[in-house]
Amino acid sequence: MLRTLKMLFLATGVLMAGCSKDVTLETRYVIKPLLQASSDDRRPTVVEGASAFAYNVDTTLWKVASYEDALQRIITHKETGEKLTDPVAVSEPYVGGETAPEQPAAADEGGQTPTQGWLQLHIGSPLQMVVVVEPLHKTYAYTNQKLVENLHTLYASVVFQPWKESASYLSGGWSFYRDDYVPHDKTECVVRPSAQLAEGGETQPVESMKIYAYAVDTVEWGIPTYDDAARGVIVRKKNGDKRSNPDFNAYPQGQSGEYRMEVNRPLLMVVAVDRTHRIYAYTRREIDFGDQAPLFTPVFPVWRTEGRYASEGWSFTNEKYMEEKKSAPKTEREQ
Repeated sequence: MLRTLKMLFLATGVLMAGCSKDVTLETRYVIKPLLQASSDDRRPTVVEGASAFAYNVDTTLWKVASYEDALQRIITHKETGEKLTDPVAVSEPYVGGETAPEQPAAADEGGQTPTQGWLQLHIGSPLQMVVVVEPLHKTYAYTNQKLVENLHTLYASVVFQPWKESASYLSGGWSFYRDDYVPHDKTECVVRPSAQLAEGGETQPVESMKIYAYAVDTVEWGIPTYDDAARGVIVRKKNGDKRSNPDFNAYPQGQSGEYRMEVNRPLLMVVAVDRTHRIYAYTRREIDFGDQAPLFTPVFPVWRTEGRYASEGWSFTNEKYMEEKKSAPKTEREQ
């Protein structure tokens, strides 16, 4: 009996010792700062030169008042104006043998490791205000970060989106600010597409059109297929990157055959898709934000039998004749 009680006390002691493990909030907070170039950029790049810091405060009461304050690691109380200048943690480059879950460890073609440009902070309070500074576009972002017990490493991503037309925005739990943001000038473009069924014949309205524009240069971007054009997809000529969310869309004005779209960028790739005859065209245009609305008048020469051709500054593609050329039997010379 005594032996049994002794064993019971020993077991209880072991259990209590196991339960008395040290509890800590000390955490290595790893930040992956990313830059998304456009709304449909699926491969954001790591921000060069980003930095971060943290305070043991709540963003409900505290803020970063300006980009210059962010550079100086200063935060301001929203009600009293009190300033704090000594953060509890300042970022350093992320180092160590670890990578984030599902993150490959091999270096890329440029010799960079997948974690190059990542940041780390050593924090240990239940609630932290974490600030990240992005120098390229003079943007800063902050968030409330809660910690849980005995979590050695916590990974987070912050995605800066300079394409957004705003001085501040919310995304992924972060508040973003850009002090020097200035709204672009705006103008309304008028598009009057038409089709010419016979050479030298009269033009007529196109029954079904899709018209849109991207703020890119046609030197770098193109449209390889009709299906891409009809879906609003453009492709970078150099590496095949795709964009599928036009910056601007044109809308029909009643039954007039006229389309209008508001734009705010000086250089555009304007795309017009004739869905009735399955022909698409695009052009490079520099916009003058004057009093007169820019006017586009693409004429789809349905009578032409070339697969690709240029006319009046527009590049046209009619896949019907490209396919016929591919399927035509080869001549003796071609063989």
